[in-house]
Amino acid sequence: MSQRILIIDDSAFYRNLVNQLLVTMFPDARVTEYDPVALGNPGPGYNWGDHDILILDHQLGEETGLQWLQEFGGDKSFPVTIFLTGEGNESVAVKAMKLGVKDYISKKDLTPQRLREAIDSAIETRDSGQYEALQEPNANDWNNSDTIQRPQATPMLAPFTDEEILNGKAIVMGYKINKEIGAGGMSTVYQATRIEDELTVAIKILAPHLNNNDRYLDRFIEEYNIASNLDHDNIVKIYEQGFTDKFSFIAMEHLPNGDLKNKMIRGIASSDAIGYAINIASSLHTLHGANIIHRDLKPSNILFNKDDHLVLVDFGVVKQIDNDLELTRHGETIGTPAFMSPEQILNHPFDTRSDLYALGVLLYMMLTGKRLFHGQSAAAILYKQVHEPVPDMPNQSADLKQIVNKLLAKSPEDRYQTANELCDDLKAVTLH
Repeated sequence: MSQRILIIDDSAFYRNLVNQLLVTMFPDARVTEYDPVALGNPGPGYNWGDHDILILDHQLGEETGLQWLQEFGGDKSFPVTIFLTGEGNESVAVKAMKLGVKDYISKKDLTPQRLREAIDSAIETRDSGQYEALQEPNANDWNNSDTIQRPQATPMLAPFTDEEILNGKAIVMGYKINKEIGAGGMSTVYQATRIEDELTVAIKILAPHLNNNDRYLDRFIEEYNIASNLDHDNIVKIYEQGFTDKFSFIAMEHLPNGDLKNKMIRGIASSDAIGYAINIASSLHTLHGANIIHRDLKPSNILFNKDDHLVLVDFGVVKQIDNDLELTRHGETIGTPAFMSPEQILNHPFDTRSDLYALGVLLYMMLTGKRLFHGQSAAAILYKQVHEPVPDMPNQSADLKQIVNKLLAKSPEDRYQTANELCDDLKAVTLH
């Protein structure tokens, strides 16, 4: 069933940003924007039942979201509500949660992934039939500075307890789990030993509560199918995929030497930055040759093996594309704001050149030790990605500046058109 989502915010920029993110994540959704400055208070006759989910900002011109929650929240048709706050407004978020909103998002954390989590949780609450109208808090609640406990539709339980791992009881189809090495909303990654030959591997296990969710399970299977067919020294090796009544897992190469982010913190020499960029571009050449866009190039998805060899990982959000290399998105917004290309942000069709833009951001960061753009919120960074020119790199050679500027061109037509073209220029660069 398509979702009916109402956005109420006094900022046209944020209304438009949230709208764009929603229509890419939920193409069948009916999204309505409400400008409280132009339209004012909706009044007692407003039909809240026309909407399934409400995204409500705290600032509503001369009034606040909290006031509107108090005024309208008792209406039994009031939608499941996600509350938006500004940076440092934790106390406001606490009050909104006590009024019964389903979730809150600080605008500085307004990313596609975070919005998706909140909407999915709201949909599950609405579909479960367990949602009740918002309630008026008592006077003590307003003065209570309790730490916010953000609700989740389903507990994000790890597949194994520490006790099971320590006692050697954490076994998955021929693999002994040694320790947890990473966790996210959809999966947990463990270091493990393959029992038959004692090979150290990484085991990625889909969160147990998603094991019977067709959408997430299909994505997990697609991740394995795509990654296992890629053969390149700079792409993670995939060993096998397995399923039990409790777990779905992927066994892959273990990469113990940290990620690119750690190296950036320590500082990367220009010559090493060029070498890493060549490695990444070479792996992208293989991906793009298979009609695949990675869509989420970032430092945490670039790891190093025991020999300190660069390896590209995380194919959970890659996209198979047509032979004309143009992708029209039918699903969700994918990417991390600091690395998203302008065409992704603007909800335009995008292709492999978006990966090259993300590589340009990585190269800029490796060479300068700085972020490409700074902002008080994810939305501010997204705006700068689209509108602001590339900052200068005063300590870099003219050759490198030219390469970075070409990678970060706002229009895909002005960028490198292929990863191989980029590799050729990187190999020919002259350092001063």
